[in-house]
Amino acid sequence: MSLMEEYDLKTAVLHLPTRKKSGRQRKVRNAIQEDDTGYFAVSKLEKDLVKKPSMPIGWNITMPMECTGEGGAINRRNVPGQIEDWIDWEGPRGVFKWTVRFRNGQEMQFKVDQLAALINAADRDGLNVAGKLFHD
Repeated sequence: MSLMEEYDLKTAVLHLPTRKKSGRQRKVRNAIQEDDTGYFAVSKLEKDLVKKPSMPIGWNITMPMECTGEGGAINRRNVPGQIEDWIDWEGPRGVFKWTVRFRNGQEMQFKVDQLAALINAADRDGLNVAGKLFHD
């Protein structure tokens, strides 16, 4: 039987391979351990801040603060702030403190663990941590 006058199906089957290539397909291996340490993870930030204390200057954070609203009511708000500078708090290259100026005018100093937690929380909340926030 032929589909066309010139094309013979029996001859075509003889010339075409009917099986797959020898050997089996390679399996894609899944990751043994997933690494979810992001850029702003607290553990990574603590190491990086000690190595490079000038790294976070200009970064943005938010911190929950109690603010007085209209009528004298006290409410909790996340106030944005910007990291301005750092100092050697205990000797050269020892314990650092970073100064953060908040939008409400307050200025506070934070140690490594406190600052890393604030940066991580700001990133989780969706704040553009390393970008431009304030227009001075």
